[in-house]
Amino acid sequence: MKVLFFVDRLRVGGIQILLRNLFEIFEKDKIECELLTLDDGEHYDLEDTISSLGITIHKLTGIWLRRPTDYFGYFKAVKEFFKYHHDYDAIHINTGPKNYYILKCAMIYGIPVRIAHSHNTGFQTDSSAQVLLGNIMKFFLKRYATDYFACSSIAGKWLFGSRMVENGKVIIIPNGINLNKFKFNADIRNKIRSDLEISDKLVIGNVGRFTKQKNHNFMIKIFKEIHNNNKNSVLLLIGI
Repeated sequence: MKVLFFVDRLRVGGIQILLRNLFEIFEKDKIECELLTLDDGEHYDLEDTISSLGITIHKLTGIWLRRPTDYFGYFKAVKEFFKYHHDYDAIHINTGPKNYYILKCAMIYGIPVRIAHSHNTGFQTDSSAQVLLGNIMKFFLKRYATDYFACSSIAGKWLFGSRMVENGKVIIIPNGINLNKFKFNADIRNKIRSDLEISDKLVIGNVGRFTKQKNHNFMIKIFKEIHNNNKNSVLLLIGI
């Protein structure tokens, strides 16, 4: 089986780490994986990590979606890519509705399984025009996909609609991690607490990118209440 995965870029994030984890565990003699990304002009270390796993990465050089006019070059680049790369058994896109055209081209070239995977619960913009356009694109995403995945029922309802989730048409796949990598180790715990000088503290911790959707503001408000009741507490935030 040959599968093409899509993600906008390989900046470290939840979707990207999920893909890396999948590439690590897939049996290469059974599933041949390739990855398609856009190009925001940056090179990320995760690109090298995924390449080292034997995954071929295709990048649409110079193509990034910032403005509506960017779609002209984007449509042309996606169409040109599938002209020469369409021998896939399945395509799995991990993105919002703005990349529906990838599924359309996959359908045109006869790729039988076309998976749309929702990882968000809202648009990452405050522009009412962009939200309206995104909601219109949801229709096309659903039309060209054959299968629908989501990391939660809320994410599924946002992208595909409540009816599809309630009718069982959306497969909910929680983002799994390899728990063996995070086994409790008292020695490591004590060393890190000592290094950070928090050995005697109640520590509330969170790991996540410092972006709006991770909602650190809400976390800080909650911690304020904790700290009001326990002055020996600290909030430890880890991210990029």
